[in-house]
Amino acid sequence: MSPAPSTTATTGRCLSSHKPLLSASRWVNYMQYPTPYAQGFYLSATSKSPTGPWTIVNRNITMTQKQPAILCDFDLFVDDDGAAYIIYTVWRPQGLPHQATHMSVEQLAPDFTSSALKASAVFTGPAASGDEAPVIFRRKGTIYAMFGHGCCFCATGSGVNVFTATHPLGPWNSLDFYDIGCDNSTGHSGATIGNCASVVHAQQNCVFEVQTSNGTTQMIWTGDRWMSAPDHKKSHDFQ
Repeated sequence: MSPAPSTTATTGRCLSSHKPLLSASRWVNYMQYPTPYAQGFYLSATSKSPTGPWTIVNRNITMTQKQPAILCDFDLFVDDDGAAYIIYTVWRPQGLPHQATHMSVEQLAPDFTSSALKASAVFTGPAASGDEAPVIFRRKGTIYAMFGHGCCFCATGSGVNVFTATHPLGPWNSLDFYDIGCDNSTGHSGATIGNCASVVHAQQNCVFEVQTSNGTTQMIWTGDRWMSAPDHKKSHDFQ
């Protein structure tokens, strides 16, 4: 990856969670930049091709959730009108509400390389605290935001909370606690919500749309099965 003249190179740093979007005639790639982890933030880069080379545009994107909070897991979404959004997790958040994490949706600037600083309210309630691994998408007129409890590469995985809205910036409504994939033997209530393991021992990482052979559209859910690799290398864990 090549830095733009006005940015600092990322040599020797850790970049993770690459998520590209197509904006006009170029690709925009967002990455988490957790080095050091306690000062994690987001970086954007652009390219004419999804395979690169990439040029850094914004090394530290200003978000409505302020540091020294830790900007962590995120997902990107382009709505039907062409506007783009990011849903993201903030550990050690600053300000209200007092929760282990803040999860919110934020609109991106027209060129997708920074935030427009227009944000939804922070997700609240027992189903929205201490959470990570979010995804966001629209299906049949409804926007879905899905995420689970903080798993930190756990072998048990995590069930998935489901929130819905008609607009990416909300208001958001919770359908239930752990609507999808919750191993009920580990609990299915607000009191035990942080212990809900996944029935497939996976932590959500993506939901994407596919066209089937009969012409219908289906949504595919995928998750990381942490600590599943026989050689114990994280990069070899199954999905």
